[in-house]
This record gives sequence, structure tokens and C-alpha cells, in this order.
Amino acid sequence: MISYNPTLNIKTLHAFKNAKEVLYMEFHNGLNVIHGSNGSGKTSVIQLLTYALGATVYNWKEEAGSCDYVIAEIYANESTITIGREIKESSASMNIFFGDYAESLKNGKTGWFNYPYSISPSRESFSQKLFEILNIPEAKSDGINNLTMHQILRVVYNNQSSPATSIFNDEPFDSAIKREFVSNYLLGLYDDNLYSNKLELIKKDKELTKTISELKGLYLLVDGSDTDFSFSSTEEHIEQLQLRIDLLINSIEEKKNIDLSINFKNETKATSPIEIVKLKKDLLFLEISLKQLDYNISDSTSFIEELKQKILAIEDSMKFGKYYKAKEFDTCPSCFSLLKSASDENNCSLCGTHNASNSKNMNYARMKNEISIQLKESSDILAKHEKEKEKIALAIKETKKNLRAKINKISIISNSLNSDNDSSLYDAYREVGELEEKINSLSQLSKIYLQINKLRELRNTLQDRVSHLESEIDKKETALLLKLPKIQEKITGYMIEILSKDLENIEDPHDKAEFSNITSIGFDLASNRIIINNKVSFSESSMYYLNNALHISLLKLSLTDKAVRFPRLLILDGIENGGMEDIRSKGIQKTIKEISDEFDGIRHQVIVTTKGINAEVDNSKYRVGDKFTSSNRSLKM
Repeated sequence: MISYNPTLNIKTLHAFKNAKEVLYMEFHNGLNVIHGSNGSGKTSVIQLLTYALGATVYNWKEEAGSCDYVIAEIYANESTITIGREIKESSASMNIFFGDYAESLKNGKTGWFNYPYSISPSRESFSQKLFEILNIPEAKSDGINNLTMHQILRVVYNNQSSPATSIFNDEPFDSAIKREFVSNYLLGLYDDNLYSNKLELIKKDKELTKTISELKGLYLLVDGSDTDFSFSSTEEHIEQLQLRIDLLINSIEEKKNIDLSINFKNETKATSPIEIVKLKKDLLFLEISLKQLDYNISDSTSFIEELKQKILAIEDSMKFGKYYKAKEFDTCPSCFSLLKSASDENNCSLCGTHNASNSKNMNYARMKNEISIQLKESSDILAKHEKEKEKIALAIKETKKNLRAKINKISIISNSLNSDNDSSLYDAYREVGELEEKINSLSQLSKIYLQINKLRELRNTLQDRVSHLESEIDKKETALLLKLPKIQEKITGYMIEILSKDLENIEDPHDKAEFSNITSIGFDLASNRIIINNKVSFSESSMYYLNNALHISLLKLSLTDKAVRFPRLLILDGIENGGMEDIRSKGIQKTIKEISDEFDGIRHQVIVTTKGINAEVDNSKYRVGDKFTSSNRSLKM
């Protein structure tokens, strides 16, 4: 079966209360109809299912909300994983097991990974992890920060409690910006790099403004302008001054037999040789630490590159395995004995594992997850080492400066104690002091010059990056604007097909007249509305039908366009809402069945709840479970 990227389908759903399983349902590819009378728990099943996938449920049904835990075994592209959430609060974390439900039971608590609802600097959220498993980009928006599974499910899941006019499920603090972003993402109008470029542009532009401001401040400090500042020439000047000091100290040494009695203030507080030894030890320790850090950084960098290559290799293997059948072994690679042919072509010819292809994909996903965790930890360690290296490099420079100054002082003092009263010797001491002051001033100035040159380089780099990002963003946005009308045309075409099949079932004469003579049809996902013949208001049952027609069209688009990120999953809860006539409800079930059957070879899933089931879907191929009633409720409390 073909599986497009991304595909998210449910295999099994389990709910628990007081350690007892109160719900177990199996789902299949294509149309899944949950049939039952009003109040029998159909919506409870949908709430538990969507919550397991990462949705926030604002209005729990009493029985569903009283459960303790929910688990869903799902298809994520071609891998099978098991996910679970505790039912305690809307922002509950998610546990993920890289394998099927049966395997998760065998492993107990081993092999489960916990991911929080929200992103933190140290941990990725479960939405980020599911996006990674589904091989779709993590996205950010000014309106909603990071895109979440909840936001995607607001379109994938049509909640019966939302108004008939709402394409998106209602939620507090909603906005048109948020809805537009989610829609563009699902329709494939979100370029993988466009928004990251926009975020980077905002960041780089702020950095550029800050850098220019800091440069202006430093120029004022040195009474200069945007000219060339040579750090190396300043250092050379300091070396020349130090050389002059050394010559003066040698001169003083030669005259040490001259009897001078010059009182130097604070000479009893002068630097002692012990301090010099300590500084040298400190310097040696710092230099050893720097070398060790260099080794660790090199080692971490190599390890990170190796991990990245492993992830690429796994992704390549997954792509290769998708198009090429694995080699069938006829001989054991260990003892060279002939192997029996596998009884089932889906089983592994070597070890006999059932459904080897699915098992392989689960193992790939598990390995990729473990390597991703190692990669995150190693990257954090590398960043820590690089930060520590900067601190040690600064400490070395400061220690060298202090060491040089103290050596000069101890040389002067040691000579002065044996000096004679001679004006030339006094002048030499005075000059040494003046030179030391100049060295200190130049050292400070060299730091400023170094900072100026670093900021100049940074400014130029940032300016180049900002210009490049602006150009790239403009190109990508232009390309997406050209793509949008074609996608809208496809969706409206599918909607017209669906509405034309409903004509004979419409009883309202005004709606019948509008739907039988459609001159224009459109939708505005950001504004949450559908427009037919420039009208946005119809009977409540027709509004629900239009809403369902748009959602079904989005699913069909995802089965005809690989670039669409709508996850080949559609959940319609209560398709006869708004007092929809039974005949219209059964008519839309038939339409969904026909579309689903048309794309039977592509993995997809439609889950529908209804109180009145169409005879054509009232069988095990389409129906899920028994009919739920007041005496046979969905949750066995």
C-alpha cells in the first residue's frame, strides 16, 4: 500500500479507568463508521482518540473525562508506534513507544520515552517528536509560536460542538493569523525554510542594529570613525615598550653598586616572588585546561558528525526499502545451511519475523529516536565546552597581563633596594613607571580595537546575511503565491462535486436553488467561512454539510497531491449535526465511501460517527464495532 508523507492513521484505541480497560477499538484503512444512538458514547470515543493524538479537549464528556489513561497504536508514515497520555489536564505529556501495542505490553515500562506538552530549552515537546517521526518540518509562527498537534487536529477533526460556520474547531484566544498559518502549513504552502528564514531575518536584523549601535559607541570612546583599527600594531607597540622597560631594568642592575637612598612609597607592599610563582602555576593550569577542552571539542564535533551521518544513513535505508524489496536469504550467513522458504512473503526469510517490513520500519524509527537523543545531548555538551573555552582564553590573557606587570614591579623593587642616590637612576625608575602606565593604557586600547574589529566583521557578516535572507524570502513567497490559486481551484472543484451529489437530498428550496446553480464558490480558512455565490449564510443543516464537504475535499486533496501535509486522516464527529435530514447524512456517508474506495491503494483514514448509518457502509469493511446504544455503551465502565 502506498503511504504519502505524512500519513497518520489509528490502528487501535485503548482507554483505562482504575487499571481496567474500558474501551478497545480497532480501526482500518479507509472509511471507519462508528454507529450508535444519541448519548451512547460515540463522541467519547472521538474525544479519547484525538486527545491521545495530542489534542486539547475543552469540554470532556463525563465518561471520557473520568478515564485515567488512553493509548493509541498508530501508523506514522510506514512505522507503527504506540502513544499514551494520562487524562488529568489539557497540557499532559505524551509517552511514546517505538513499536506496536503488543510489544509495548511485553516491555512494560522499558522502551517508553516521555515528551512534555510544551517545548523547553532542554527537552523537545511531543508535537516536535511526532513531526520528526512523520518527517514533516517543525514550524513556528508569530501567532502561535510553535505549531502543535493540537493546532493540526483543529482542522483534521471536525468537532460536533463547534458552530456550523467554523471550519476550525473553536478554542480560546483564537486568531485569523493562527488559522491562516495552520492552513498554509497543511496545504503545503509552508516552505520548509521560509519561516525559519523569516525568524532568522528578525533575529539577524536585531543583531545588526545592536552591533551598529555598539560600534558607534566604541568609535566615540576612541574618538574615531569607521576606519581601520590595527590590533596587531598596538600589541607590537606594547612589546616595544616592554623591551624599553627591560633595557632600563638592566641599566638599573648595572648601577646597583651606586649608593642611593631613595624612599619608594609602598615598596614593602611590592610584589613578592611567591606571587609570581602562583601566577605561573595558574597560567600553566589554564593552558593545560585549554588544550584538554580543544581535545574534547574536537572529539565532540567528530562524534556529532558521526551521529548525523548515522541519521542520514537510516533515512536513506528507509527510502531505499520503500522502493526495493529486501534480499531474501536462502542460506544462513553464519553456518551456511539452507534455509526453509518463508511461509508468508511478508515474513522475514532469515528469522521468520511476521510482517518484516513493518518491523523494520519500527526498528528504524526506534534507532533514529535514540540517535536523535544522543545528538541533542552531545550538541549541548559541545556548546558547554565552547563557552568554557572562551572563558579560559580570556583568563589566560588576563593572567599573562598580570604576570608581566608583577615581573616588572619585582625587578624594579629588587634593584631599588641596592641602589645609590643617583638622579639618573631615579629618572630610570620614573620612566619605567611611565612606560608601565602606557602599557596599561595600550592594553585597554587594544581590547577596544580588538572589539571594534570583531564588531566590524560581525556587522559585515550580518549585513550580507540579512540581504541574502530578504532575497530568499521574497523568492519563496512569490513562488507560494503562484501555487495558492491552483490549490484553491482543486479544493473548490472537489466541493462542487460533493455538493452536486447532495442536490436531490436538499429539502430547503432556497439552499436547493443556491446549490443547483453555483456560479462561484470559495473558502477563507483564516476567516473561518465558506462562500457560495457571494453568500455565507445558509440553513444550519446546509452549513454543516458545506463544512463537511470542505473537510472531505481537504482529505481528497491530500490523496491527489503528495506535497500537501494534511495527514491523510479525517475525523467527522456527528455528521448529521444541525438537524440535518437522515437522507442527507446517509448521502454524505456514501460520498465519503466512494472517495475512500477510489483511493483504496493509498493509506488514509476517515473516522465518522453517525446515528443513522447508510446501508452501503453497514458492514465489517466500513463499520467499526457494534452499534452503540444506551445499554451497550462505547465505554464499559
